[in-house]
Amino acid sequence: MFNNTIYNEMLIHVPLCTHREPKDILILSQNRKYIKEFSRYSEIDFKFGDLDDLLKSKDKSLDIIISDEKKLHDNTFFAQLNRVLKDDGLFVIDGFDQSTNLDKHKELLKNAGSLFGIVMPYKYSDGHFILGSKKYHPTADIILQRADLIDNLYYYNSDIHKCAFIMPTYIDKELLGLAKK
Repeated sequence: MFNNTIYNEMLIHVPLCTHREPKDILILSQNRKYIKEFSRYSEIDFKFGDLDDLLKSKDKSLDIIISDEKKLHDNTFFAQLNRVLKDDGLFVIDGFDQSTNLDKHKELLKNAGSLFGIVMPYKYSDGHFILGSKKYHPTADIILQRADLIDNLYYYNSDIHKCAFIMPTYIDKELLGLAKK
């Protein structure tokens, strides 16, 4: 329960507390475990989907895309994200865990960085997500009121949000030039 709760909260609340006015969100996942986290945001329209839903989405129609489907994350996937996200849109993907080769993480950052102005890894208990954005910086543009007023969270808060983007020196060195801050 502990790791799943942290994973869920960090995957959902970081992007929702970074984007100024998220309304339309697509979750690329087969798992409905995130519904509890989304139920905390009554004003947001979110839907679960798959790659077909992403491909069918209209250009610049989504504010946020969240994906835990690691097999999707290639150049074509990032191009589709760029196409359907609005001009201030952002995405979060499940990047890597301790068993993932760092070269794979570098490849993800490089592919996303070719299309998005901001691409940064952030950590949760056992791994890292990647946030890519066309406009909002996850630590400079955090919506503090939203982040600190979410009721009944186990792990996430505005301080955790900001600190999650701090990487150990050895990772910063490895990702130099790939993570776009």
